[in-house]
Amino acid sequence: MKATEKIKRKIYNKIGVIVNKVGQNEAKFTDNLDTTVTEGIPELLREAGAEGTVLLRNDNVLPLKKDDILSVFGRVQYDYMYVGYGSGGDVIKPYTVNLIEGLEKSDINYNKELASIYENWCKKNPPDHGFWGHWPHYYEEMYIETADIKKAAEKSTVAAVVIGRSAGEDRENYLTEGSYFLTEAEKSLIKRVSEAFEKTIIILNTGSIMDMSWEKEILKNKGAIMYVWQSGMESGNAVADVLSGEKEPSGRLTDTIAESYSD
Repeated sequence: MKATEKIKRKIYNKIGVIVNKVGQNEAKFTDNLDTTVTEGIPELLREAGAEGTVLLRNDNVLPLKKDDILSVFGRVQYDYMYVGYGSGGDVIKPYTVNLIEGLEKSDINYNKELASIYENWCKKNPPDHGFWGHWPHYYEEMYIETADIKKAAEKSTVAAVVIGRSAGEDRENYLTEGSYFLTEAEKSLIKRVSEAFEKTIIILNTGSIMDMSWEKEILKNKGAIMYVWQSGMESGNAVADVLSGEKEPSGRLTDTIAESYSD
């Protein structure tokens, strides 16, 4: 990323922090509503999130077996994209469950050492959420050394790479990297992980379809691809239910994904 772009992002981030603080102060009169959860809604959200998942590919990777150990790559495992942006997205929610929290509550065995590395990095490098009308399409990815990926492969049987994209008012995908297309960092991560692991799951946490031309090019070994969309505060639990086989991913695409945009 160019130096000017980095400066712009820092400025936007600072403005966003100020704007969000102002918004929170104005909303104090609703503090008593922040933790109000209508009975049955969490269970409904969890079920809808799991059953709305679209399984695009599955080379006998899912559901995970009882003796599988999962290594999760990608910052979105913590910095999850729960909803889209805009008037319907910038809402006060009582709680959220990210992917790692969902795995922790499930019976899935996962690589906690790797998860801790991502957690610490995410705390030191919080995502730039932007501000009203200037929301990001994606969060910059953490770089992980190939040696560390191979180390994780020695301790695990399956990998998952989580890719996140935002969507919302006037914020659908643009024909740029980090929006409709994967970034070079994301391509590199998927390629190196799929080369190190016999089985790799791609989890697409996005509000709209993306370019999929990379699938045959860089997802070499056995794989699975899941569109888990943005299913709200129970997202992590919903994804864990699909991974474990507790729920069946019965979602279907409402749009055809062209192999290449030029098609």
